[in-house]
This record gives sequence, C-alpha cells and structure tokens, in this order.
Amino acid sequence: MRARALVRSLSQPGAQSVLFALVGALAIAIVLALGTADVERRRDEAEEWHAHSLQVVSSARSVLSQAQDMEAGQRGYLLTRVPAYLAPFHAASANIDTDLGALQALTRDNPRQIERMQRLQNLVGMKRSEMLKTLARAREGRWGAAVGIVQTGEGKALMDELRSVVDAVVAEEQRLLARRAAESRAASATSQVYLFALGVLGVALLFLAATAGFSAVGANARATAERKRSDLVLDLARSQRGFRAITEAMPQFVWSTTATGQSEFFNKRWREYTGALSEETGWLDHVHPDERGGAEEVWKVSLADGSAYEQECRLRAADGSYRWYLCRAQASRDLSGNVERWFGTCTDIHEARLNLEARETLSQELSHRIKNIFAVIGSLIALSARDNPDHKRFAADLRARVNALSRAHDFVRPDGKEGDGARSFAGFLMELLGAYSHGSVDRVKISGDDVSFGATSATPLALFFHELGTNAAKYGALSEVTGRVEIACQRETDVFVVVWRERGGPPVDGAPAREGFGTTLARLSIEQQLGGSVLKEWARDGLRVTVSIPLVVLDHIEA
Repeated sequence: MRARALVRSLSQPGAQSVLFALVGALAIAIVLALGTADVERRRDEAEEWHAHSLQVVSSARSVLSQAQDMEAGQRGYLLTRVPAYLAPFHAASANIDTDLGALQALTRDNPRQIERMQRLQNLVGMKRSEMLKTLARAREGRWGAAVGIVQTGEGKALMDELRSVVDAVVAEEQRLLARRAAESRAASATSQVYLFALGVLGVALLFLAATAGFSAVGANARATAERKRSDLVLDLARSQRGFRAITEAMPQFVWSTTATGQSEFFNKRWREYTGALSEETGWLDHVHPDERGGAEEVWKVSLADGSAYEQECRLRAADGSYRWYLCRAQASRDLSGNVERWFGTCTDIHEARLNLEARETLSQELSHRIKNIFAVIGSLIALSARDNPDHKRFAADLRARVNALSRAHDFVRPDGKEGDGARSFAGFLMELLGAYSHGSVDRVKISGDDVSFGATSATPLALFFHELGTNAAKYGALSEVTGRVEIACQRETDVFVVVWRERGGPPVDGAPAREGFGTTLARLSIEQQLGGSVLKEWARDGLRVTVSIPLVVLDHIEA
C-alpha cells in the first residue's frame, strides 16, 4: 500500500518537478565542493611554480656572482701581487660547481634550459682554466706573461658569453613564470565564474522546486484538501532542506533579496560571521563606513537597471572586526524579463588584499632605499673630488650621471607618478631634459609617437639621453641662447625610432677625433643593454642622432 501511494504521489506533475530540481541542486552542491577544491589546487600549483622560478633565477645569478668573484680575485692578485687577494678566487672556485649543479637540477625538466646548462658548464670550465693558466704564470714569476693572457681578451669574451647565457636562463624562467601566472589567473577566474554560476543556478533550482511544489498542492487541493495540505508541508520541508544543504556547502556567504533589494535570506555562514539572528538588517548594514557609500551607489544602479553587482568592501564581524570580501549579485528574472529576486554571494579576499598591501609597502621601501643609495653615491663622489682637485671635472660629470639615474628612478618608482603617462617615453624625456629648457618650452621639443616602458629600461635610456643633453649644453645647440633640440619619435613595426636633431648651435666641424668615456658608456647602454643601434651624423648645422630600439625588448622588460 505504501509503495503504491509513493508511486501515485510521484506520478503527479508537480512532485516530479520538485524531485528533479532537488536532485539537480544536490548535484550542483557536490560540483561546487569539487570546484572549490580545484581552485585551491591551482593556487597551490601557481605558488609552487613561483617558488621554483625564484630558485632558478637565484641559482643562475649565484653562478654568475661566483664567476665574477673568481675573476675579481685573479685581477686583484695580478694588480697587487699579494696572495691574500686570491681568497675570493679560491672561495668562489670551490662553490661555483655546487651552485651550477643546483641550477642544473632545477632546470632538468626544460629542454631549452638543458642546452644552456651544458653551455654554461663548458664556459665555467674554460673560464676557470684561463684563470688558472694566468695564475700559474704569475706564481712562476712570469708576471708579464700572466698579464698578456688577460690582455688577449679571451677571459673577457668568456665572461661576456657566460653573463649572456645566465641572462638567457633568467629571461626564460621569467617568461615561463609570466605565462604560468597568466594561465593560472585565467583558470582561476574561469573557475570562480563557473562556481558562482553554479551556485546561482542551484539556488534558482531550489526556488523553482518550491514553486512547483506549491503548484502541485494547488492543483490537487480540490480533490483531497487534507492530503494536499500534508503534501504541501512535506514539499516545503524538502525544499528548505535542499536549499540549506546547497547554501551551507558553499564557502561563501549566500543571501537573497526581493526585486527592490529587501533582504529575504542569509545562510548560516553569514549569521555565524556577523552575529545577525534575522534578515531585518540587510547586508549593506554590515559594510565598513569607508566603503558603504560606494557599495550603496553601485547597488542602486544594479537595482535600477538589473545589471550584475560586484564590489570589494570590508564586512563587520560579530566581534567588531572587519575583513575584506568580494560581494557579487545576479538578478533572477521571470519569463517576461522582469527581475524577481537577487541572489548574491560574499567571498573572503582578506588575505589576498593584505598580501597585495604588503607587497606595495615592500616595493615602496625598496624604492626609498635605492633613492638613499643614489644620494650616498653622490656624496661619496663629492667628497672624493674635494680631496683630489684634479678629478673635480670627472667627478662632476659622474655625479651628473648618477643624478640622471636618480631622476629616472623617481619617474618609474612605485610611489611616484601614476596613470597612463607614468612611464611614457615623452614624459620621461621632459623630466630628464627639463633642466636644459631654462623656462622656454621651445628649447626642447618632443613630437611623434609615444611608448611605455618598464623600470629596467629606465637606466640605459637615462644614461644615453642625459649624455646627449649634457653634450648639447656644453658644446652643441643648447650652449647658444637661440639653440634648440627637436626630438621626433616614431613607432614602427618592430622598432621604436628616436631622432635627436640639434639646431641653432655653433657650426659643427665634424666628428670628434676621440670618443669620450661618457659617450662610450651611453652608446653601449643602448647597443648592449637594449639591443638597439645608434647612428650619429655630424652635419654642419647641428648634430643628428638616430636611435633604434627593438619593441620586443621594451615589451619584454615591461612584462
């Protein structure tokens, strides 16, 4: 009898709808739990890759540092002939194989890095052999022969190639880290959207289940009112249990409101966190005063046009403390497209916000320390020049270059200028060359395309254009009252081209007989550090310099 009654009750259209909706909601609850675990797993994998990449970069730079220490010890001994100067050479020679082995172990899963590791090991061996050969000549008393080996340039070429291989290892690891971080962020974002959509769908299914139950009760009320009242009670209890099951399975706060924003439901996690025992107070009442105004304005817009709601804000706990949450809400609409209810979630992002603030604080502290280092270097140069009057001119030029680097750092530092122009090339040049304008905008004129660049490229750019500006002020167009500098920039397919044109200065007799130290340093900063090219034309009416920088280099540094 009971079996027949069960079959008969399930044959009712409303009962079948309720059953299907409840089964779907419970299935979604299981998928939500599994999806949340998958998001955590992806986050753990991203953190492991990040730590691995940092170890690779650290080990690669340690190998380079050991090689430089070996070379420094060798040079110190050859210059002073004092055996004590060989201490860095012996220490680094003993440690470099360990660092190289660690680096090879870390990169053995990357075919690109394996080839570089083989080349790096060969270079270390050849560099050590070259230095041991030099030291052997020195210990035999053949100092001239030892110095002759150094002057062949073989050691410098090996060190340059070793540094290039290390840079390639670091660049490859940074590329992998950037790609993996992007993939992790995309996967995490997709998973979160998917989980949120499933949560909303589950709540909607429960709502439909309750609606179907009510319809079934109403359809059979005329036949057996007492039985339908019992069925109504059972359906309501089943719907409530299913609804609470799915909301309690979710790690977020879950809430719902009417179409006008009146609170209807909060899950257990919300009540435990806030201490609210009923829905009389809405979720906005628990928002921190500093964010409440903005949260209310965005919520009003969503209620007015039915658009999805999303806002980050702090929510007050029962003990009065606050934590950061990402609050989202989606409208549920009827067949006519009208908003019936709002279903929302609040996801805890407190630790992520604190980590972001900590990273910003650390970045600003590092920037401040770098600024102090520039100031100390400038002071040391000034003190050295005071004790050596013959070096004052060289010291002044060197100090000017240090100051140029300091201004470049100010321009791209984390606590400096913000916005789209914070790292624009045009803004950077005006900051660097502003001292030569003397109040007249036409003295230094910049036109054409603009491009953004990263903090790493600021140093070589600052050295090069500071040297051009200094030379123009001393000998070129800016040394005359009527002189001016025109800088034209053009972004081409593969390169960014900058043309420096001096006009109105003293006549130019041709290229100088010898390239000075500052000019050499500036040229190498473009050619070696940025992989660009420099072309100078000594026209009679003024110097013309064409600089070409690969866009892929700027893009790589920026990334």
